[in-house]
Amino acid sequence: MARAALTQNLLDELNYRGPFTGFGNHIVDIEQAGFLVRAVWNNPILGTPTALLPATALQAAPITGTVFAGQPDSYRNVTLTVALGGGSLVGNVVLTGTDNRGNVISESIAVSTATLYQSTLAYQTLTSYSFPARTTAGDTISIGTGNRLGLPRVLFTDTGLFFMCNGVKEAYTLSPVPNPATPAVANLILPTTGLSPAGANSYKFVFLDERAAN
Repeated sequence: MARAALTQNLLDELNYRGPFTGFGNHIVDIEQAGFLVRAVWNNPILGTPTALLPATALQAAPITGTVFAGQPDSYRNVTLTVALGGGSLVGNVVLTGTDNRGNVISESIAVSTATLYQSTLAYQTLTSYSFPARTTAGDTISIGTGNRLGLPRVLFTDTGLFFMCNGVKEAYTLSPVPNPATPAVANLILPTTGLSPAGANSYKFVFLDERAAN
C-alpha cells in the first residue's frame, strides 16, 4: 500500500475512535494506530511565573523543598523566575519530577541573572527542587508553568503531519530542534496560537512515531 493511502487509513482509524479518555482533561491525551500518533492537550492554561512555587528567599546555604503551591495543569515545561537583591547569582537549580509515563526525571538549570529561565523537560508532576545559596539578601526564585507543551513521544526528526489549535491547522516549533547528528531530541512543542488565561484553547498534534518503544 502506498504511504499516502496508509497514512490516510491510519488517520481514519484515529478519527473513528473518537474522543480520548486517556489521562483526563488538561494533561495530554494520546492514541496510536501503528506508527501514527495523535496527541491532544485539552484547555491548558496560560503559564504564570508563580503557579507552582511563589517567590522563595534564598538562604546562606542551598535549600531543598518538596512542597509546592500547585502542579502543572498539563504536560508542559516549567519556568524559574530569578529576582536579585544585588549582584549576580552563582549556582544551579535542580528540578525533579515525573514525565507523562510516571518515570522520574531531573534537570539542572544554571542561574545567574534576574530573568526567566525555561526548563528543557516537560513535567507531569514536580516532586522536589534544590536552590543555590544566595549571593545577596533579597535573592529569590519562583517556579511557574511555561507555555511549551510536552510531547508524549520524543522526536529525533520533525515527523509532524499537522498541528491544530481549536480545529484550525497552524505552524508549530519543536524544542529543542531535533538533530540526529547532535543528537538532540524534541520533547516540547510551542504552538503559534498562545495558551489562553482561561484555558480556552485546545491543541492537537499528529505525527509519526519513529520508534515503537520510545
